[in-house]
Amino acid sequence: MKGVIVLAKVIDSNVILSRDDRIVKEKRKLRNNYKEIGKEHLKRCDYLFAELAEAVITMEECKADIKKGSKVVETTNGSQQFKKANPLYDIYNKAYKNYCDGLKMLNGLLPKEPKITKKEKEKQQKEASKTTNPLDFFNSDEYDKI
Repeated sequence: MKGVIVLAKVIDSNVILSRDDRIVKEKRKLRNNYKEIGKEHLKRCDYLFAELAEAVITMEECKADIKKGSKVVETTNGSQQFKKANPLYDIYNKAYKNYCDGLKMLNGLLPKEPKITKKEKEKQQKEASKTTNPLDFFNSDEYDKI
């Protein structure tokens, strides 16, 4: 097929994922990373997960295209020719900004402090009491023997 560009990422040597499959996979990965939000918020955040996944795939594609091409592009405007930065940088920067803003929104939905059960608290206290102060050596009898 002449003139058709297929954007896909190779996972294994035999498996090629399409753009849509990569977006679904990235969305699933984001959903798993933000399980602590809670089921009621996860359902509301589906659109945000989809947008973040789209931004990630767009950034990957822009990076690949920038690496293949040049960082500077020559353009003509009437009789004038001038050089400017590759327009893919603008697309990449917008996708990156949207991605960062979306992550801030998701991080705001995370619980402020992890819930610690009584057993975990007792375990942490026992571990804290087991640790010794490094300066205790100087107060011990072994230090006097030296």
